[in-house]
Amino acid sequence: MDPVTAVHNVTKITTTTFEATPASLLLSSVVLFLLALGPIFFGSFRSKEAQDKEDMEVVTSRSAAMFPIIASGALLSIYIVFKFLPTYYINLLVNFYFSLLGTGAMVKLFSTLFRVLVPKSVTNNLYKIEFTKSIKAKTEDNAFGWKVVDDSSVECETRDFPGIIFAVAIGIWYFATRHWIANNCVAYSLAVLAIEYIKLNKFINGCLLLGGLFFYDIFWVFGTPVMVTVAKSLDAPIKMSFPRDFLVHGFFGKEFAILGLGDIVVPGIFIAMLLRFDISLKRKDSTLYFLTGFVAYVIGLLTTFIVMHAFKAAQVSRSLSSNHPVHKLKIYYDLFCNYE
Repeated sequence: MDPVTAVHNVTKITTTTFEATPASLLLSSVVLFLLALGPIFFGSFRSKEAQDKEDMEVVTSRSAAMFPIIASGALLSIYIVFKFLPTYYINLLVNFYFSLLGTGAMVKLFSTLFRVLVPKSVTNNLYKIEFTKSIKAKTEDNAFGWKVVDDSSVECETRDFPGIIFAVAIGIWYFATRHWIANNCVAYSLAVLAIEYIKLNKFINGCLLLGGLFFYDIFWVFGTPVMVTVAKSLDAPIKMSFPRDFLVHGFFGKEFAILGLGDIVVPGIFIAMLLRFDISLKRKDSTLYFLTGFVAYVIGLLTTFIVMHAFKAAQVSRSLSSNHPVHKLKIYYDLFCNYE
């Protein structure tokens, strides 16, 4: 898992001179709430199909235990970099990187979705680019030649072209304007693919990951100004956003409510594991543990927004949004009741 994801593991309503009305706050909260649920739901079911692929990243007990330490180091490093280097150039470099990364993620996500737009009368061709890694080695006649040691390829079909064109257009739009809609397209794609390809192979590893990040958030959000400072300075598509002044300025609003991708991806990885566990039990049409985890996340996220608006908090830790203790206790209860 990319440690930079942890930078925005904070739910934040930006404090400005803009006076948000109850209607605008409700609208922004509802939109962010729905944006959070989508990647978890679709990413979990995509992970079910991808669980046997070789390119899945497995979170071991060691990596789960070490992640809060690695994330803390990354967070502190970024904080120090912002102290000594111009923010503009840092964000320019970061956004160039995420534009490329996000475009690749959107190509993978949208190419399959947009295939229905290609008429059946169009001939579907396969295009393939191969890459090989070779080293110099002796041949049978003691001469030196090139020996292939690794190879990879990139493939696409004619039916993928609409999705590729759309993804590239969004990537360029994001890099050129940083518009919140383009940001959300990139962030949504990254979240879905992260949940799809990052795999928890044991329940205890999920508990280690969530528990470690519970204390990580408490320390960096409430104990120091580091998390909030970095979150305000780093402009990257690692958050969902929606303008709180949408009812006034529409799509050109400037005052944003945001939800960090860490608040979506980390619980999503855990919930995706529960879905795979449901499938492994081979019960007919049963997704008990997946639904339990999903509902627990919904309750935790609702609690976050209610507390945030009730106390007018500038930021709320993922310890609330993921609702770690309730989340895990509910799963333990169901496991105990079903003798599993």
